Formats: sequence, structure tokens, C-alpha cells
Amino acid sequence: MKVWTYLAGVALLAGASSQADATISLFLQTSGVNNGNVTYVGASNSNLFTYNGNYGAFSIGVSAGGSATGADFFTQTLDTSADLAGSLTIYLVKSGLTAQPASLLSTFTANGYNLVSVAESTFMNDIELANAMFDTTNLGSTYSVSAPSAGTDDSYEVAKYTVTTADGGGTANSTINITAGAVPEAATWAMMLVGFGLMGFMLRQRRPANVTFA
Repeated sequence: MKVWTYLAGVALLAGASSQADATISLFLQTSGVNNGNVTYVGASNSNLFTYNGNYGAFSIGVSAGGSATGADFFTQTLDTSADLAGSLTIYLVKSGLTAQPASLLSTFTANGYNLVSVAESTFMNDIELANAMFDTTNLGSTYSVSAPSAGTDDSYEVAKYTVTTADGGGTANSTINITAGAVPEAATWAMMLVGFGLMGFMLRQRRPANVTFA
């Protein structure tokens, strides 16, 4: 089973009591904690999730949010630091989506000190949306990756960070923003159809009259 499928399953269970809004869940993974397996940390049914704490050798601060039921998902702040060499993987899962975007755009940013690398990825269900890899040569840069069509069964999104520190540790500040493509809503389509209908009616009424000459 793919790891993000497992993550989404736990996230959906965590948010089962509230279907009105999407659920944002946090999972962490590092060697030496929980036998190196993915650990569920917590979830929020509001449009904003925040967490500050320690996991293994890492200190973590994260803030994530987005639209209540739509595809927009922003991890505005992700601060990680460690005093030792090591690797930490962070999964932020937004589940309970009801909107169906035609396409998604993932934007990645990473900044850090004394790091080996910061890898960032986004996923939707079992479809990989986009990837970006950051290392010490391009930390501080921003990359935008347009995703293909998101599919027809979009119930969750995953923003994944993997932070690797060198001897002596390091600090990272990174963001992933997932935004939906501009797609007209049902009400907008209805208004457009009504508008076209009115235009057709008016054109029919303005037909020139037939003139007969003796």
C-alpha cells in the first residue's frame, strides 16, 4: 500500500465526525522513533492547523490551511531544526475535498542552513502531481510546477517534506502551496447558458421584415 494512501485513510477517519470542512492532518517519520514508521500526530477540522513540538532530534513548527472544502492547500510555515545529522519526513494531508479542480498548481520554496537537502513533493490520491528537489545550491529559490488533470476521485492532497541535516544539524524554512486552476462553478455555467439563450432570443426578434414590391 502506498504510504500516502495510508495517511489519507487515517486523516479521513480523524475527520469523520465533521464533514462540513476539510480535515488537515500531520504525520512525521524519522529513524529511531516508532521504529522508523510514519506516526500520526494530530488533525484539525478548521481551516487552519498549527503544531509546535519535538520529534526525535528535530524541533518542528508548522502552520497549514486552505479553503474549507476546495482544493487550495497552503503550508505557510514549516520550520525544522536539529542539532545532529539526520532525516525527517513530514506529511501534511488535506482530506474531505468536495471540489473537483480541472488542474492544480504546486509552488515550492525552501530556505535553510547547514542542510544536505530539502525535498518537497505534492500528491493527490494516488496520482503524483508534481515534484521539486532542493539542495544547498538552490535553497531560497521558488519553483512552480503545473500538474496534469487531477483525475475524477480527488478526496485528499498530500504535501510532503523531507529535510536532511548534516553533522552539526541545520535549520529549514519551507513552504508548499497547492492552488486549483480557474474553473467556472455550476452557478457560473448556468448564468452563461441563460445569457446565451437571451442573446439568441433577441437576435430572432430583430430579424428584418420581408418587403414586397408591386
